[in-house]
Amino acid sequence: ELKKFMAKDRLDQEELWVLSYAYNEPWTIVYHDRKVAEKTIETTDRYYVRYSQDPKSVYNDSWLTVGPLCLALNSFIPEVREVLDEKMENGRTRRDNWTQMCAECLDYAKTHRRQYTNQSLIVDLNLYCVNRFLSVIAPEKALPAYQTLKYLYESMGIVPWLGSETSEGPSEPLGDNYFQLSAKGLSKELGFVGGYGEILHWMLRVYEATGVCGETDSRDPLIRAQLLKVLKARSYFRYPSVDEDGNKAMVAEAVIGWRDHGKYPGTILYGEKGLDKEGDPLMTAASTLDPIAVAYAQQMLDDNQFFHVVREKMKDSSLNSTYTLLRLPGEYELIAKQPRREDKLPMSSGMPDALFADEEVGAIALKNGEEILYASLYWRANYAINYLARVHYITPEIDRIATIYEDIKFTPSGYTYKRPERTNLFFSDARHFYPEVKSAHTGEELPIAKIPEGIRYEPGWENVYAGRGEFYSLRYGKYLIGMNCTQNKDFVLNIPTAKKVVSFPAKEIVKESSVIVKPMSTVVFIIVE
Repeated sequence: ELKKFMAKDRLDQEELWVLSYAYNEPWTIVYHDRKVAEKTIETTDRYYVRYSQDPKSVYNDSWLTVGPLCLALNSFIPEVREVLDEKMENGRTRRDNWTQMCAECLDYAKTHRRQYTNQSLIVDLNLYCVNRFLSVIAPEKALPAYQTLKYLYESMGIVPWLGSETSEGPSEPLGDNYFQLSAKGLSKELGFVGGYGEILHWMLRVYEATGVCGETDSRDPLIRAQLLKVLKARSYFRYPSVDEDGNKAMVAEAVIGWRDHGKYPGTILYGEKGLDKEGDPLMTAASTLDPIAVAYAQQMLDDNQFFHVVREKMKDSSLNSTYTLLRLPGEYELIAKQPRREDKLPMSSGMPDALFADEEVGAIALKNGEEILYASLYWRANYAINYLARVHYITPEIDRIATIYEDIKFTPSGYTYKRPERTNLFFSDARHFYPEVKSAHTGEELPIAKIPEGIRYEPGWENVYAGRGEFYSLRYGKYLIGMNCTQNKDFVLNIPTAKKVVSFPAKEIVKESSVIVKPMSTVVFIIVE
């Protein structure tokens, strides 16, 4: 692939970005080859010519703008400085021309930020890269470094996400206190998401962009801490299964997710989405050398799934896969040198009982002996309260997936939402696969929860608050769950009469007929009939 890139007369910016990454990998054929820097300058000239003929061509409707181009340029600052003041065909210097293009892309990116977490990360990563290069060639045109770092903090869920910039300040479409991630480390799109929620690879790229290539200590420590929080939160959503050949593997929990379909059983997953074209299975472990991240990587190696993932990735010829494969030899060598860690993913066979609940996302994961229960209590309710939960119950003998009724307490808005004619993927009107099949739910009216003050909203709009309950009570099999999603209200969970009721994970016998569930907390009981 690198030979092809070097032989091409016209590289696009993403090919150039991959090539510039390879420039710093000692085992590649382009390691410290000055021709890569020359191609970077040539490609930037060509992008400017394209921009001068049609300015919108380099940024309109793009999450990237010229981010990958600037990421490559940031690798060759000394070489760039040598040619910045040379004149181009229009009689202006490269500095003036490139500055104009980058400044317009920067302005577009900051006024077209995206709400969903993975999209927000991609937009702000590229915005940051453009501004970083602009600060080198024309500091007076660049945003202050703290401002673009704040955008990254917003996308990483470290500070509230305030939306796109306007002439009057941040747009704040979800108010001034909406975080892209929950306090416990799950993304909010709107509730729990499986595949799309696996954003470690994007977070890792944000983390690496804040420092100097190869110099770990130069990267932002707050972003590092958030990255590792997400790694550990997502670790509860990998469970023991088998690969397509029947070999032992940990796989991703996806069937309780909002945006997941056709993802059963889940893909092999230990750290990040190794089978995904945009990530590899060792990125976070190798980039941080965090003991827990390294332990998860070692577990993957022990299960003999690492090379299986690499083999599958080799079948994908996309640029993103080329980039992630470029990383793997060095990462594998680094992880192989690390001291042995005994930690394992919490849902692994033989690990102790575990309970992870995230009240902001409405998700729960529990391990009781060799039983595992996943549940999304706030599930596909992006328009109104729907009284539905999604569960995945796993034992060594069976696997059950169900969409079930639950009781939800909420403050009504007084508005209702009427279900449209749709039979599949109700949350997305873009994928109506069976128009000839009519839904029995068409026309059903669902109550809309009260929307917080200051948020512009009309019934029928997708909104993170429209279908969110304050308190959920769910009974599935022997498990009773109560989840309080408010900041300042207590709720009562009634406990049914039974032979025995045991709290989980404490395994203490409960004799009361009801319990108080405190704000932002979850209780689980095992009902023995």
